[in-house]
Amino acid sequence: MAFPETSRAWMIETLQGIDKGDRDLIVVAAHSRVGSWDMVLSPERRRILLDKADLVLSATTHNFQAWVPDGFAGSAAVCVNTGAVNFPGYLTPNGFVEIHVLPSGAIVGQYVDLTQTTRRLQRGRFAWIKPRDGVMRQIDLRPEEILAVLADSVGVQQLQDELGSLLQELTGADLARVRVRNGLPAGPVTLHDAWRVFDKNRNLRVVRVPSVLADSVASQLGLAPVRVDGDVVRVAVDQARTAGIIANAQITYAALEPQAIDDAGLRELDLVKRWLRRH
Repeated sequence: MAFPETSRAWMIETLQGIDKGDRDLIVVAAHSRVGSWDMVLSPERRRILLDKADLVLSATTHNFQAWVPDGFAGSAAVCVNTGAVNFPGYLTPNGFVEIHVLPSGAIVGQYVDLTQTTRRLQRGRFAWIKPRDGVMRQIDLRPEEILAVLADSVGVQQLQDELGSLLQELTGADLARVRVRNGLPAGPVTLHDAWRVFDKNRNLRVVRVPSVLADSVASQLGLAPVRVDGDVVRVAVDQARTAGIIANAQITYAALEPQAIDDAGLRELDLVKRWLRRH
């Protein structure tokens, strides 16, 4: 998490050299491993940055977040960690930041979810507005979505087992495994609750492994051994986990069952939604 002193000095000199008019918007971008690179600046430089820039961008963590730092509520800047088109992070769909500037000079921003088949206005933390001389606020451009109502809460282990079984059913795989981080509450389950089950929304893929390695793969996934008729065992897991299976089996990525580039495929959030529709 660093950029050299020469870059910092150049940034501040450049900002101070801008005579910002009523119709000017200033965007400053730098890399950061935690999404808040302005924190590495001295207090004096940070004040200059946040008082003058309108958007302070970072992208390295692949998480999306938009915020105004504590103590700077009345400043010009909104800090944005811009997410990722590919391999997004915590509670972040594949997507990108879209910015609109209103005639008043206010900035309206939203994170566009590329996993949707149609474009919709975002909600909650995925959208914000920053008036020209006012306080940034999150905005609900559409209401919170309630996906289901559960009679009882569901713990991590139960949910992991049931989602794994559902994934096996949907893919017809011989083995299936998911990695659940959070359970679900009793009562109304919102889209945000569904997101938190995995925290991410990774693709779920099927990889074909030689059947002689079936027991080894099952052990690797913490599953019981399985008997397979044929030369291959079909294993359904998240995209990230396929790499370990392929490496351990000493096979190539040709073992991944194909998915067209324009096919969103089955994702973790889709799996949770399908499970909720049954409950």
